[in-house]
Amino acid sequence: MLRTASLVAMALVFGWSSTALAQAFVEHLSSPVLRRGAVNRIEVIGSETHGAVGLWSSLPAGVMQAKTVAETRAGAATFDVELTSQAPLGVYGLRLATRSGLSNVHLFVVDELPVTQRSESGPAGQASANGGFNSSAPLPTTLPACVTSTCQPATVDRYAIHVEKGQRVGFEVIGNRLGKDYDPLIRIRNAAGKVVAECDNSVGLFFDCRFAHTFADAGDYAVEVRDARYEGHPTWHYILRMGDFAEARVAVPSAARIGETTSLLFPQVSGLQLPLQVAADRPLESFFQEVRSAPHGVATWVSIAATDLPVQVEVEPNDTLETATPVSAKAPATLNGVLGKRGDVDWFAFELAKDQKLNIQGLARTIGSATDLELIVFDADGREARRVDDTDLDEASFAYNAGKAGVYRLQVRDVSRDGGPDFAYRVDVRAGGPQIQLQAECPDITVPQGTYQPLPLKVTRTEFNGEIQLALRGSPAGITLEPNVIPAGATEFVARLVAAPDALQGLATLQVVGTAKVENGPELTAIARTRPMIDRQLKNVDLIPYALREDQRHLPPSLTSQIALMVTPPAPFTLDLPEQLVKLTRYQTKEFPIVTTRSDGFAAPITFTVTGGQIGSEREERNQVYARFTPGTVDRLTTSGVFFNRILTQLNKHRVDLTASVEIDGQRINLIRTFTLDVQSAFKPTIEPELPSTEPGGSVKVKLNANRVETFDGDVVFALGPQPGFTFPATVTIPKGQASVEVEFKADPKLNPGRHNVRNEVAGFVGKYEESFNLPSIPIEIKKPAK
Repeated sequence: MLRTASLVAMALVFGWSSTALAQAFVEHLSSPVLRRGAVNRIEVIGSETHGAVGLWSSLPAGVMQAKTVAETRAGAATFDVELTSQAPLGVYGLRLATRSGLSNVHLFVVDELPVTQRSESGPAGQASANGGFNSSAPLPTTLPACVTSTCQPATVDRYAIHVEKGQRVGFEVIGNRLGKDYDPLIRIRNAAGKVVAECDNSVGLFFDCRFAHTFADAGDYAVEVRDARYEGHPTWHYILRMGDFAEARVAVPSAARIGETTSLLFPQVSGLQLPLQVAADRPLESFFQEVRSAPHGVATWVSIAATDLPVQVEVEPNDTLETATPVSAKAPATLNGVLGKRGDVDWFAFELAKDQKLNIQGLARTIGSATDLELIVFDADGREARRVDDTDLDEASFAYNAGKAGVYRLQVRDVSRDGGPDFAYRVDVRAGGPQIQLQAECPDITVPQGTYQPLPLKVTRTEFNGEIQLALRGSPAGITLEPNVIPAGATEFVARLVAAPDALQGLATLQVVGTAKVENGPELTAIARTRPMIDRQLKNVDLIPYALREDQRHLPPSLTSQIALMVTPPAPFTLDLPEQLVKLTRYQTKEFPIVTTRSDGFAAPITFTVTGGQIGSEREERNQVYARFTPGTVDRLTTSGVFFNRILTQLNKHRVDLTASVEIDGQRINLIRTFTLDVQSAFKPTIEPELPSTEPGGSVKVKLNANRVETFDGDVVFALGPQPGFTFPATVTIPKGQASVEVEFKADPKLNPGRHNVRNEVAGFVGKYEESFNLPSIPIEIKKPAK
């Protein structure tokens, strides 16, 4: 049975997931938290939500069932969602499936606590930003509790709790981790209004909070929740959790080896230890692990990676090269520890053979740590051999090759020499040599029965240029990938995800797995990674995207290796592009054909859009390339599109995604096909011979070739020189209708032998624009005179 699901349709990162195609877009969920072991009513709120048929989630298969409830209002779809008691706690992705396809991904939380949903109209207990609380009492809340509400501008939400003397209570707000620009702040006041505890940002949780407080006195307290900037928005939901859960945010080690039991420690919680057994057949991916401070207490969760590497935890003291923690399994291994105090450094020692290659990957932000990692390798002679900090926004990583056999040491420290319980780390040391990595450019696909949709992949190769075999994992019957071999040397590849005519309609989750054989080496394996857009990526007035927020870059682990799939009924038309390479001359137009066929009785018009590279909308004058289309009709099965381009169009070649769309009874059907757009100059001059030569006092004739494209026949003007020691015309024109011209270069009798380079610029008017650029200099070899 296919699992219930919902998918992505975002324009700002992946080419064909475009709001212009009227796909559903989920703005927020009410409620954004679901209780496991229960049936939850959830409203999916956004645009184009009509025709809802299901929900997709990144939860494991079999733990979620969604039943559609009649639409209660415009712009919303309502479901009853049942989670089994085996549903894992944590943050996951949810997508709305409509008759038209899949929506963007929105994040939600699975909890075990009963959920109280506060009225969005604003219950008792709100306060103004100036601190003037109204006369209503805070919302009474019994511990443990899970409350969800909306962050409104310039308001403070208040909750009343009662505690005993010495009672320890854990507090957590989840809001920024739901993919919103929300910065929650918690304050706890006693009956006299005095602040007894406050928390803004907790390391590893972006702008969210997770902390614990032990109350010195029994009594009633008010828990205040607001945005730290007093901002708010109707789509900014938050989840307030209160109970006896641990404030753990990171585990040491943060990886557990499959088939073994690993003991987890938590630097933020002294004395808490958790044995974790990981099944031998568990996928090598990260997951959320439940953490309880008492067997029957409330749980929280931390991220753990299932690994096939031996796990090594630092053993103190290991603050010097001489006291380095020995890696018992040698390398490869995963090294774990915590920089427990300011100025702390950790050392690890491992034996390497001569010419042994390693790939070293540091992990800090990814596991919820505050550490800004710096990794330093010391060779077998004790000398510093390599020092690496994180690059831009990524974690520190590098390749290393041992020059000689011996004991090597790795120093781990924070760049600013900071430290404390929040400064955990993991360093994965893997065998070097050939590697492959795959990136799927679409995190979701909606494909009708009996046709296909493209699946573009990017390939990163390290010391390997051979073929890569592709296979689908978890796909339902009737879904195949064609072709399934990435050619040798290719770094970009477009496969087709094909749905057979009898493929089962519904929602599913699949992975793309690449394997490659290395001569005299191990088989290489890679799962295609995905990066769905959470929320929106904003752009400035020049249409340049702003950098993604931290919560948009570091996604829940279940979302980064899965592709959501929706199989729909057959489309009433087919689409074909006869030209797979379209050459567009800068400052000219280019028409290209589009061929459609129709089912009997289907008469709706077919419209077209294109995305990719420097293509944009015609109304946005900052976009350099745009297209116009003639819609497909019953009488016009073969139609066309025309590319236009403006000044400053870049000369490059890139993939273009063309989407054909139809509307039938409120359902939108999209078929996507890809081709390559090559933006080229109207002329590409060359010279003959490639290296002209003469003697001092002599002359040489050089042939200048215009090499015009077929659609351009105008003048091509060369600006030459100046070049001391030569006499030649400053400008040369290849007139309209002429392919080339000869230019004579005269050398001064006193010119020294050797190679001399004459500057060479070219220009020509293509339509109303001047095309001009620098060419490689014309080399002229001056030979020694014959005796």
